[in-house]
Amino acid sequence: MELLNSEISMIGQRIACQAAQNESVRILMSMTGIDYFSAMVIASEIGDIHRFDTPSRLVSWAGLCPSVHQSGSSLYMGRMKQGNKKVNWILTQAAQTSARTDERMKQFYQRVVRRYRHSIAITHVANKMIIIIWHMLTNRTLYNERKQNLYDAKLKRMQSAVR
Repeated sequence: MELLNSEISMIGQRIACQAAQNESVRILMSMTGIDYFSAMVIASEIGDIHRFDTPSRLVSWAGLCPSVHQSGSSLYMGRMKQGNKKVNWILTQAAQTSARTDERMKQFYQRVVRRYRHSIAITHVANKMIIIIWHMLTNRTLYNERKQNLYDAKLKRMQSAVR
């Protein structure tokens, strides 16, 4: 058991070391709900952001958009598309936190949850988050609504995990 714990610790340290050297990870960490591990997974799964021409292409790739069923003049939205399961899961988890603590996302969540149930509203928040991520990574800017003290604490936690 002790050996397993030391292996987990060593792998965590290597992930933190890789994350500390990646600018995209630091950019992603500025969003509420995304820490260095989540940011590392998102950044590595997305790869080069420039392969997605528009935010909607990234949303579709991540599987955070509904499938469309159309026949004649009838149109309805179905289940979420199949996409990158890791990014989809991480963003859905981050959206849970973001909907509670980030003022901008909280207002958006409350507006959506009036019409839909909680799980659908969280998916809408995750969709909004990945659109913002596309803009952040394309323009190489931090999240506008970030809480600076929280962002600094995340960076410090990442640096301490490297040691």
